Amino acid sequence: MTTNSPQGFGYRARRTFTRLLVFLVILGLGGGVVFLLGQLNSRTFTLVQENGELVVMKGRALPTGAAAYRPGDPRLADAYAPLPLEGQDVTLLTQQKFTDRDELDRALFPLLETLA
Repeated sequence: MTTNSPQGFGYRARRTFTRLLVFLVILGLGGGVVFLLGQLNSRTFTLVQENGELVVMKGRALPTGAAAYRPGDPRLADAYAPLPLEGQDVTLLTQQKFTDRDELDRALFPLLETLA
């Protein structure tokens, strides 16, 4: 028969504190990952075809999701308004993600050129 040595309160308190600390570190790292994924998503642009128009979408500050892009500058509102497609094939554009507005502008230019 084996006898377990009694463990004192100090040992149990230290073990509980260590487990709590490890849990909080893991939770903090998980929260950091979610925050950074949200930051990356909020800086991406995508194009979506809706009702025969090409709509510019900007990522939200969440790990997933996007909303129609509404620029803060009113002078840019017309530039990023939904574009009527008039039968143009934009499949390649809708499959891409753009990391900044300049990249989006360069991708949209050939389409705007054909629509003009």
